[in-house]
Amino acid sequence: VNATSNQAYAGESVTVSVEAPQGQVLKGLSIKDANYNDVAYSPEVSATTDEYHFEMPASNVTISATFAEPATYTVTYYVNGSVSSSEQVVEGSAATLSTPSAPTGYSFVGWALANSTTAVADPYYPTADVNLYALLVDDSAPLVYSYKKVTAAPDDWSGEYLIVYETGNVAFNGGLETLDAVGNTIAVTITGGMIESNATTDAATFTIAAIESSENYSIKSARGKYIGRTANSNGMNTSESEIANSITYENNAVTITSNSLKLRYNKNNGQTRFRYFTSDQEAIQLYKKTAGEAVAFTEIITISEDGEYGNIAANQQVIITNNAILTLTGTNSGTASNLIIEDGGQLIHASAVNATMKKTIAAASNWSTESNGWYTIASPVAGASVGIATTGEYDLYSYTEGTGKWYNQKAHSGDFTTFAEGTGYLYANSANQSLSFAGIMKATNATVNVTMGYANQNDDVKGFNLVGNPFTRNLTTGDITLGGASLTTYYVVEGGAELVSKALADYPIKPGQGFLVQAGGESQSLVFNPASKGETATKPAFIGIEDIQKVYLPNGFSHFKIEGRSLGSAVILEFLLYYLTKPEHQLEVREEIYLDSSLDLF
Repeated sequence: VNATSNQAYAGESVTVSVEAPQGQVLKGLSIKDANYNDVAYSPEVSATTDEYHFEMPASNVTISATFAEPATYTVTYYVNGSVSSSEQVVEGSAATLSTPSAPTGYSFVGWALANSTTAVADPYYPTADVNLYALLVDDSAPLVYSYKKVTAAPDDWSGEYLIVYETGNVAFNGGLETLDAVGNTIAVTITGGMIESNATTDAATFTIAAIESSENYSIKSARGKYIGRTANSNGMNTSESEIANSITYENNAVTITSNSLKLRYNKNNGQTRFRYFTSDQEAIQLYKKTAGEAVAFTEIITISEDGEYGNIAANQQVIITNNAILTLTGTNSGTASNLIIEDGGQLIHASAVNATMKKTIAAASNWSTESNGWYTIASPVAGASVGIATTGEYDLYSYTEGTGKWYNQKAHSGDFTTFAEGTGYLYANSANQSLSFAGIMKATNATVNVTMGYANQNDDVKGFNLVGNPFTRNLTTGDITLGGASLTTYYVVEGGAELVSKALADYPIKPGQGFLVQAGGESQSLVFNPASKGETATKPAFIGIEDIQKVYLPNGFSHFKIEGRSLGSAVILEFLLYYLTKPEHQLEVREEIYLDSSLDLF
């Protein structure tokens, strides 16, 4: 045991170095003053630490160390709830922390302690027997974004940003048609230098891009307008073409300059706005859109049969698959990535819950003709960004009965940024898509006003309103009323280009399904009121051959199971005859089997 000095003044910091004898490790360290009182030191004693620090008291100190043979600890490694391996680690040595094989669709990102989603340090030195759990990231999970404050000048300013006046908690609204206007802002919440990425903030962004053969940058609003200043007076120019801006960072603030005028914020009453000024106004900051770290799990739970589940922990991912219906009796303490509803699955929940619901869209087989590939869709998350559906070649339409007009999102991108609750949309894409609606899933009842107001429509289409299922469960007879009467018939587009009529009693409306209903008066209420918020979800008790051909096969289902082994041989025989024998031969096959005396059917 050695100290930095044999003498020290009171209050002086002293470092103690400890070297264990061969084959032993440090077990204890004692520092006492002249009155045998303990003197505090740091860090705590560890077999891997050889330096400790304390503050010299106003007396002599005595330092002593205890050594012993190292212990041996068992480290057990778990992958998705099962033991994958274990090892014996000598005290003071590092655990192996090898990379295991991850389940299909997941990537391994580290090892964590029980009930944690944070990886342990590598190297990791165990101090007792310990279980370590593989952290797994869902490869299909969408990245979670946020806007991060710029605190230094980058080599390249290109990127997507919010332009922010921090003191006022406002950002320049890049989604406006008229950008140079009083009140051209949105409210933002700034926490730890971060602003949440959501439908509102994403619709207000500006894209900064380097101008070729120049040190300047263009700044383009979410509405597609470039901003800058060409005159020598306060104001702002907008253009379809690039306008040069220079961007610097100094004195903890961003300065954007165009034609010697600075982009600032005017906080004076009646003049609150972002614009270019000749004189100093309030400084601005840039917040860049940045992808966050993916959520990692140590346990992946697949729900493939109907059932209940309690609380979902932050380190768990629950996936509802195989058309199963899950009743969540507890809460989800994680994010939307912790609870996944695959296409065809249903989630029953009595209160709002964070989850991700997926909807599969098959590609249009001939994009140029627009003759197929259309689907009526809806979002179970109010305010979900339409960005989840705007990849590749696509068309996304909303419909307003009052005007009889369809609105293409590509032509109205500035004011068509989110999916509305209870509203349906018409969608197509040139490639297969899995739309992921992530956020708070609705549990309370919903009401949508439907109209019959467009007088110029002919009787065949007048009063048709495009609405949508706002829940994560099927809606069936009694769950929807129109004008006070139970809805019986609705219309959908399912991969073609024609409306298909459906009887609600036979074909429940699935999660993510948009559909059309026809109002019977100038203004009626369409009320979604599933019993007890869906405590009793429905699956068809019997799926017929027509259902398989017209509903399930077009939606990607290819495997079917015949249930009823306990019903007796004769009943099972009838099932087999129905599903596996052509209708015109069923009677012939039935007679052959029933007349076979070697078979015991009863």
